[in-house]
Amino acid sequence: RQTDRQTDRQTDRQTDRHLDYYKSLAEYLFGTFVLAVVSTGAGQVAASEADEISYTYVSLEWEYSNVYDGSRGLTEGFSFEIADPIHIFGGFQQTALDVAPYVEGYRKGYLIGAGIKQRIGTGMSMQYRAGYLSSNTEIDIPGLDMPVVVDDEGHYLEVGIRTLPWPKWELDGFVANFEVGEFNSTMLFITLERRVTENLGINLSFRNVWGDNASQNWILAYRYHFCMRPISFGPCR
Repeated sequence: RQTDRQTDRQTDRQTDRHLDYYKSLAEYLFGTFVLAVVSTGAGQVAASEADEISYTYVSLEWEYSNVYDGSRGLTEGFSFEIADPIHIFGGFQQTALDVAPYVEGYRKGYLIGAGIKQRIGTGMSMQYRAGYLSSNTEIDIPGLDMPVVVDDEGHYLEVGIRTLPWPKWELDGFVANFEVGEFNSTMLFITLERRVTENLGINLSFRNVWGDNASQNWILAYRYHFCMRPISFGPCR
């Protein structure tokens, strides 16, 4: 009977996590729809200059990774240019983990930091970022009454280049190092974004992670750009 109760509790926890994940997915899809509607009506309000890379935006990302036996997650992110050349950035992620056969997990985490841009040409800039990472992971192991809970924190360092190679297209490449708890990894990621309106961009990213928890990650993201110079919320001139 005790084993049955443990199994029932574990099943309930997994069901709750699945419901949370699909709720987040529904919110993501709804948010995407709202962004599309808003950008259609406000396409001329917040356009970036043709040779200016945007550092003020919000984003919604769906990510699949082959870490462990696979994971799926949603990330809500932002970047805000507070003064040339400084911006702040961050994000909150919720991820469902397939740790091993019959072993599932759930991870929540956030990243907050600041960055500096350095223009190196028309439609080209270097980007340097540093940030703080925090994560909470719960893993359900068969036979255990309570999940294994791990809270970690660490740093994030990034350097890369952002370019505007063609009209309405952006191509970026970055190298990053991040450490969470006792795990240290290096990451290379490439992003290609297409502006579908003046404000709304759809991008695809590939991230390759080496070191602890090595993985390959594929991301589909929607990014809504605001034309906002420091202390100005008006349209770009």
